[in-house]
Amino acid sequence: SAALAPAAWADWAAAARAWDASQAALPDLAENLADFCADLAKKR
Repeated sequence: SAALAPAAWADWAAAARAWDASQAALPDLAENLADFCADLAKKR
């Protein structure tokens, strides 16, 4: 499946760029997720 690899890589690269863009647009997303997980852990 070597022929499929370039297409899969292109899809992965596009996803990575989209992720980077989303992180730039929502820089506090990771912090919010961390806070959410911490709150969830406290409630258990």
